[in-house]
Amino acid sequence: MTLPRLLVVEEYNSLQQARDSIALGYRRVSTAVESLSLTFGRADGDTGYSAACALLKGRGCPAYHSQEPIPSGALPRGNKSCILDCNHVGTCVATAGFCQCPMGWTGDGCHIRLRRPCTNKPRSWGLEQIDPGPENLTAYRPPNNPFWSSKAAMCSGACDKDMGMCYCPSHTLFGHIPAGEGSLPGKYDEENQPINFGMTERDWLYGAKGWCMAEEPEHRCSCFKDGIGGPLCNIPTEQTCPNQCNGHGECQQGYCKCQDGWFGQDCAYRVQGVPDSPGTLACMLGAWRTLMHSRMENSTRPWIKQFVHTPAAREPGARGPRLRPLIWVYELPTDYSSLMLQYRVERDHCVTRTFSDDNSTVEAVRVYQLEMGLHEMMLQSSHRTLDPEEADFFYVPLYTACYIQPVVTWGDGPFYYGPIPGRTIQATGFMEEAYHQLRSRYPYWDRKGGRDHIIYVPHDEASCYVPKALRSAIILSHWGRQDSNHTSWTGHAPDNYSVEAHDPLWLPKGHLHRINRGPCFDAEKGELRDLVLPDLHNSHFHAHSPLMGNPTVHRKWLALFKGRLQVNVGGFLSGRETKGPHRMKNLPYSQGVRQKIALVSREEDWLNNHGILYGDHEAFDGLPSYSQLMSESTFCLAIIGDGYTSRYEDAITHGCIPVVIMDNVSPTLGTIINEADISVRVAFKDVERLPQILKAIPRDEIERLQRNIGRVWRRFLWSSYPLTGPLLQAQLDANLARFNGTEDPSLLPARDTAHDMSQGDAFQTLMEWLYGRMDP
Repeated sequence: MTLPRLLVVEEYNSLQQARDSIALGYRRVSTAVESLSLTFGRADGDTGYSAACALLKGRGCPAYHSQEPIPSGALPRGNKSCILDCNHVGTCVATAGFCQCPMGWTGDGCHIRLRRPCTNKPRSWGLEQIDPGPENLTAYRPPNNPFWSSKAAMCSGACDKDMGMCYCPSHTLFGHIPAGEGSLPGKYDEENQPINFGMTERDWLYGAKGWCMAEEPEHRCSCFKDGIGGPLCNIPTEQTCPNQCNGHGECQQGYCKCQDGWFGQDCAYRVQGVPDSPGTLACMLGAWRTLMHSRMENSTRPWIKQFVHTPAAREPGARGPRLRPLIWVYELPTDYSSLMLQYRVERDHCVTRTFSDDNSTVEAVRVYQLEMGLHEMMLQSSHRTLDPEEADFFYVPLYTACYIQPVVTWGDGPFYYGPIPGRTIQATGFMEEAYHQLRSRYPYWDRKGGRDHIIYVPHDEASCYVPKALRSAIILSHWGRQDSNHTSWTGHAPDNYSVEAHDPLWLPKGHLHRINRGPCFDAEKGELRDLVLPDLHNSHFHAHSPLMGNPTVHRKWLALFKGRLQVNVGGFLSGRETKGPHRMKNLPYSQGVRQKIALVSREEDWLNNHGILYGDHEAFDGLPSYSQLMSESTFCLAIIGDGYTSRYEDAITHGCIPVVIMDNVSPTLGTIINEADISVRVAFKDVERLPQILKAIPRDEIERLQRNIGRVWRRFLWSSYPLTGPLLQAQLDANLARFNGTEDPSLLPARDTAHDMSQGDAFQTLMEWLYGRMDP
């Protein structure tokens, strides 16, 4: 019997409760967080927290660690019903009485089909459906509409209209298997008609040994969709959801379909009368079990246990005392969170982890993966409360970066509110719509005008295009630009938020009136109102850092920069011959600063004359890893790109002194840690004198900065996060044991000693800062 390589989504639509449920238990690192958080810093005495709060500004840190724990309150129970019982496809939020629908469905009762058609031509008006067919395929001509020409969901096979993904046609032997990344099926369709897009030869897909036809195809496509793996896309794998649905639901590409009696974005809530239980890591049943046989039949999915942790959902007696702030995570329609995860198509986009063919965990390496990471940390934190009436703050989960890339780039829509060019313009509408949803469903925004609400907006310049409607909230971002009357600094046209856009139906007043004309990052709208956060890296990023237990080595390079330059098509390294002419291009990118330094550093041979490594990624081929080079450099340049750059925190976590080259931009955690205590700032106009400026810094000042970095570097890591924390802890412990006694005490910053990585990290820093903003 021949099995299809990939089952239709509906064929593996549910995970049923296993016959023998098992207790989840708690991760060692999470238990440590809860127990140590009540006593952290007590070594300095009952009232002093100098070591824990070193170099931090404001009252947040000492006040947080000196607070008295509060008892746990009763859990809220849902007793409201939903229209049509959410059509048995969605989950009823029984505390508010509305449905959270999966992709493919919308409406108050999840009773209206929500289609996301594959893209065969750019849509220039209305909301008409675009179905596969010769009339649409031949109409697609990118030169006629270059702005929307970069669409990956083009399809002439079978389109899954729930998510906008292309499959092999159903009449082929292996119909409904992915037709390849980008879904570009070839120059000719299966009826041998010409197509105006496509890079794959027709025979690769439809020939005798083609991907859609052969038992052992000669050419293979990638299995990039979440939930499938193997060389032939025939191995089912675990899918990724925040908090893995609390062990009380099935994960469907980011959406939690909760078990009966449980509800919420991560199935943390219970309806009236449902008893508490640790969760059931249900077996994979039905069609998936047919495929898996002995491999999965009796499994209880131990691979998700590390990622299921919801202290807020436990009964008061099991939770124990809590520390403030208490944070309620909004329950909203799925449009702004899990729907984006379902629409992401490629498994490693928008998430912090995926599962391999054997369901082992794979860390993601994408920029802005903190979007899911911070959401998950909020869900799993002991600071979370399920009762909004006792909350100090309200976290609004918005997946704007995921919407920008890949969702709205993949296919046509969803649009906010019409097919108007510009990813960031669409993102502004996305956030504005979420604002109207939360205000219409809950009373909490109006109580304090949003001042106790928290939104996190990643992406290059995201803090600049937050709509005015949300400006009163606490805005967490990576971009601390502070000048007023700002315009976009991006070199990527679709992300230019300063371009005006009009539409008689969707934007009759235009786009620009919706966004704030004051600073993107405003530390003055109240006491430390907004905060710039570090990004989330995978655990391997800091492999050679002396602060991760490696010996501190002699820093032989004066300064280092590795990144995009946009000077020429070839590699570029100061002082090294490379191919091609060296010329400026895409001047808006980095405000021309990276390009200017590239040309000057080559002309003046900074590499040989000053020991400055400066180049693009290609130029570093054959050299040590980025982590090792940062560990061998005294200064590391943090230069703007299309906006945000992670190089400030990259430097700090390697003991390298950041050189901030970002005029009018507050660096990461700059409102908590004085940047002059851990970094150097150079203005745009002075970058040509960079070697002279750095060489003029006295040795004792360099050592002061290095010592200070050694005191605060953990604040720039998300090391209490259950994904990265245990891996970072294992690295630190192994390095300390491996290199014991080999360190040179004269080198700075000193090699760190053994400590609990779950303490004093970026998440705890955020909690301390929020506590400091509460009324005394």
